[in-house]
Amino acid sequence: MTRHKLSSFLTGFSVLCLSILKNSKYILIIYICCAIVDYLTAIFKVFANGEKFDKKLAIEGIFRKVNTFLYVFITLTIDFVLIDSHMNFLDGGVTKPFVIWLIINELLSILHNIEYTKGVKRFEYLHNLIEKLRGLFNDTTR
Repeated sequence: MTRHKLSSFLTGFSVLCLSILKNSKYILIIYICCAIVDYLTAIFKVFANGEKFDKKLAIEGIFRKVNTFLYVFITLTIDFVLIDSHMNFLDGGVTKPFVIWLIINELLSILHNIEYTKGVKRFEYLHNLIEKLRGLFNDTTR
């Protein structure tokens, strides 16, 4: 794929995301930031703990992040089809709750990475708060 085609694809995808999410577009930006911070804190944890950096494991982590972005693409496509066919019976669509769920899981992963770095104290309150948020969100999405 040439640089121009990739740029065109990313621009089109961005426009699709913004048009579907409207006022909630910032949750997608927050998710992307959380995914990047999660990856970076995992790498930091490895180096801070004096562990051996495993390139294969790092690449697998990137592929997992890419897969979650593909899931977001799928939910955006579902939202687009529902909106375009005037079947928008889901308040907030499919993408918004899914991305919020991803953000909560990324935050827990970031906390896990920080807490398992040598010399870092575990903040129970913050951990419990995010776990409760995850529980509330799981209860409301059933």
